[in-house]
Amino acid sequence: MQELFDKLTFKHIYFRGETFTPDMVQPAVDELAAYLEANRVSDSPFVFLFAHNHIKMVIAYFAIIKAGMIVVALHPEIKPLELDDLL
Repeated sequence: MQELFDKLTFKHIYFRGETFTPDMVQPAVDELAAYLEANRVSDSPFVFLFAHNHIKMVIAYFAIIKAGMIVVALHPEIKPLELDDLL
């Protein structure tokens, strides 16, 4: 899994007029990945990520992958019935 994560690279992320480089994003990804690994509450490999288009969503996405889990990205306004189908 780490080899796959190492291939997920980027040069810059542009968001709301700001430029984010890997050096800016990587520490946050590493910290969140470590937190997820240390506080895992389920044996399921799936993590539902409810998030709008934001730099924090990108950080969370990469951190979940780095922690060895599978991201299921969902719009935060998903309806309960639709969510029940996914679960």
